[in-house]
Amino acid sequence: MTPQAYCQDVLDRRAPEWRVMLSFTPAGTRSMLEALYALRVEIEDLAIHAVEPGVAATKLQWWRDGLSAYPETHDHPILVALAQAGGKPLDRSRLLTWCDGWGSELQYREIEDERDLDDLLMRRGGHFGALVADALDRNAALAGQHWGVLAAWPRHLLRLPRQAAQGHVELPVAWLHDAGLTPMQLAATPPETPVQTFYGRLIQQVEQRLEHLQTTQPSRPALLPHRLELALAMQRLARWRHRQFEASAAQQAVPPIRRLGILWQAARRHRRALRQPSHFQP
Repeated sequence: MTPQAYCQDVLDRRAPEWRVMLSFTPAGTRSMLEALYALRVEIEDLAIHAVEPGVAATKLQWWRDGLSAYPETHDHPILVALAQAGGKPLDRSRLLTWCDGWGSELQYREIEDERDLDDLLMRRGGHFGALVADALDRNAALAGQHWGVLAAWPRHLLRLPRQAAQGHVELPVAWLHDAGLTPMQLAATPPETPVQTFYGRLIQQVEQRLEHLQTTQPSRPALLPHRLELALAMQRLARWRHRQFEASAAQQAVPPIRRLGILWQAARRHRRALRQPSHFQP
């Protein structure tokens, strides 16, 4: 199996939505993006699903050591695929910043306020968003960071029921206090009306932030992966809300045929936006 085929296999087995998503990106950049997203699967799984933080930290350091030598070749197929990918090389400093951000995820910290939440979303999405956009267009890194932070929001919300079942919720303490809710209530199946209302308000925040970004950020080719990922994530949020926020529904992927339709429509909207003159002023 070639390194490129290995990356595709990782995505097929563990992140099929991303594999389909990347099929809509330009062929000239696809091998690099597939390798980068396969690396993302490996690193995120290490941090999010860590049972023994010490063991996960050791494995994460191994990945960091490999990335510190980029673009030199490495033994692991994903790192080889990254090194062999055509186009602009990835920004190594951004790669290491992103990897270090996931290292901090292994040390649980209570989310005290919105600044803590913003920091968490930056680690889980902002650095990666900047990395992808910067690799495709050196002038799009900041826009990619904004879109990456937003793309992390839906994934974060969909994990809340599972977190609540474990006794903690990665949201500002005041938000739960003001809503009069506890982690036990958020973990209940089916969730009661106050919990459904609370989840609904969180989704409205995502929708408002998305509308703001679409209004204030210029459309660029380098933002296509971000827009496609958000299109899939928003559909998952919509399905979760339609099923009254059942915990099991939060973990369900979008069916394959529906996934293709969502991505095709999002790609068309992106192409239309690129053809329209932008009045954005930086």
